[in-house]
Amino acid sequence: IIAALPRASDRAGRLMPILDDWLPEQWVKTPLYGCILIGGRSTRMSSPKHLLVENGKTWLEKTVELLKQVVNGVVIAGAGTVPEGLTDIVRLPDVPGIEGPMSGILSAMRWAPYSSWLVTACDLPGLSLEALQWLLSSRRPGTWATLPNVDENRKIEPLLAHYDFRARILLEKLTGEGIFSPSRIADNSKVINVSPPAQLSAAWRNINTKAELNLFRKAYNTK
Repeated sequence: IIAALPRASDRAGRLMPILDDWLPEQWVKTPLYGCILIGGRSTRMSSPKHLLVENGKTWLEKTVELLKQVVNGVVIAGAGTVPEGLTDIVRLPDVPGIEGPMSGILSAMRWAPYSSWLVTACDLPGLSLEALQWLLSSRRPGTWATLPNVDENRKIEPLLAHYDFRARILLEKLTGEGIFSPSRIADNSKVINVSPPAQLSAAWRNINTKAELNLFRKAYNTK
């Protein structure tokens, strides 16, 4: 029993404040998982990006450690070798017939169809706990996904984003139409597009070449 509303009272007036508190609490009770996408060709880097090392840890290991602080469980979607210390992490194959990151995202969402997901690429060495917490702060009733705007051109970034399980409806519809870009759901009224705070923006900076990696290391004093 949440509340008792006597017939003689203003039931509607009393009900709405109760729902304003109760609904958000129920929304965030949805189990939350983290999905790390690996297995890209990495042709410009000439080696698997998830196995690159910063400060003694692979990018994949660092990403797993960060996600574990805010989610109920972590999965790795896609093919590729993982460090020995991560062999206990659930591995999910890409969905056949679906191209690009969409195949890994849908693989995760089909594996746990009533869970909420923090999805991240494996090539974000600036990923931080604060960035993940900022994404999670957008969870509220009626929001099916948060796909941030990451630069002055309002570029949508779907590979460090939050997807409620309801967003799967939108993603499956796209793939049924032969569209494999998850960012295409950004125009839906259930999806929010907000810019992360400037101090967190490095988390969305993906690295594709050795030159970009060298610039990142100089900027953030890593090795």
